[in-house]
Amino acid sequence: MSKKTADNQSRLDITKLPAWALNLAQIGSKTAALVDGYFQRNHLHLFSLTNADQLALKSLGDALVAGWSDAQASKIVERTLADLEKQIKADYPSLARWVRQHPDNADAVADCMDLQPPEEISIIKVLSRAGSQKLVFEGTWRVTQTRVVVKRVIGPNYAKVLARELRTSPLSMKHPNIIETHLLRNPKGEIFLVERRLPEVLDDNWAPKGIQEPANLLYNIADALAFLHERDLVHGDVKPDNIGRDAGAYILLDFGICRPTKEFVNETTATGSLRTRAPELLASNSYEDPRKADVWALGATVFNALAQRFPLIDHGEPIPRVSNPEERMQFEKLLAHRVETEWEQRVDLRTIPEAMRPILEMALRKDPNERCTATELKSTAQKNLAALLRNQSRSRFSPLDEFSQISNHFPSNFMLKLMPITEKESLRKRLEELSDSLGPEKRDEADELISKLAHV
Repeated sequence: MSKKTADNQSRLDITKLPAWALNLAQIGSKTAALVDGYFQRNHLHLFSLTNADQLALKSLGDALVAGWSDAQASKIVERTLADLEKQIKADYPSLARWVRQHPDNADAVADCMDLQPPEEISIIKVLSRAGSQKLVFEGTWRVTQTRVVVKRVIGPNYAKVLARELRTSPLSMKHPNIIETHLLRNPKGEIFLVERRLPEVLDDNWAPKGIQEPANLLYNIADALAFLHERDLVHGDVKPDNIGRDAGAYILLDFGICRPTKEFVNETTATGSLRTRAPELLASNSYEDPRKADVWALGATVFNALAQRFPLIDHGEPIPRVSNPEERMQFEKLLAHRVETEWEQRVDLRTIPEAMRPILEMALRKDPNERCTATELKSTAQKNLAALLRNQSRSRFSPLDEFSQISNHFPSNFMLKLMPITEKESLRKRLEELSDSLGPEKRDEADELISKLAHV
């Protein structure tokens, strides 16, 4: 132990410290000095705490001891003691939870401490603080104990971002593959955007086995984009981490740059992720048709799920962040060069499973005038991939899955004789519906089962 540390700790009279303060003082020299200074100024009695608050502060110390450096922990302790000195009543139980949720990250904990959420919401942790437009948190809607995503819009474009995000309010639009956004206010009247927390949000490493999940992703998000485009709206940032999954359905997220078509056409700078940016935006930095850029981005997302790389980017290739403008500009020039000189080897569909090739070829055409619309993409997927697609209104299973379930558990002749006529009729109709979506071999099997129903 250094002399400075020893001096700081020797000033503390441990016999007079309450248990919570002793816990904090043992984290390290910086936190010990802060505790010492607090009690030197307040003579142990200036601010009294309830037993419950003291227990919660002891829990805070326990949380900071587990995995926090003295440097980061001291930031939390300094702020907590400053609030105590000002007799500001803090949410100590939540503070300990935030510390456990954000190991050695004082800035994230400070974001939680600074936030005054709507009264219906309890904040659990920070989900994202990288953007300049929003702080995103995970929370609990206390009335129903439902996990939610809570967004606090910040920055100079506050009004525009808020208006774009609220396009997905159920009062504005409703679609099964578009996230619903609700507006709540805190006691100060500040606006928060609240969405349900999906059990899964995709990322660049999402690699499902087979083609059923990519097929459903393509169909669901094409359906969502067609819905938006029919209303003259463009999402502008389709990418894996803006797509969630819930009960077998894929859902489009984050409408922070969604706007009418004409507002994209008139912009001089392309928006959205470089991973899924359309070739016309890379080559000329202009929108031929911003709706077609959405279609390309969806095709690139599905391509990545199947090939484990984006069409114009190598597997694992680092992409410079916006915070490094010079490096990012050079990378954009590299991508533009690839569009012009390496298109054939980059956008190579031979590595894609055969059933998906024709559909991705429509979405990933270089010329946006030759690229399909979202509506065309949706209808082609519905026709060519019917056996793989789940019917959201009826079942979480695709027709092929559902038929397999029926076939494996089809009643014996004895049980068919006991089955009510209405149930047999319902089963017959469903088999006929499924038969239209199945291949020849499975269709023959379905016909055999239908025949059994008719003759028993």
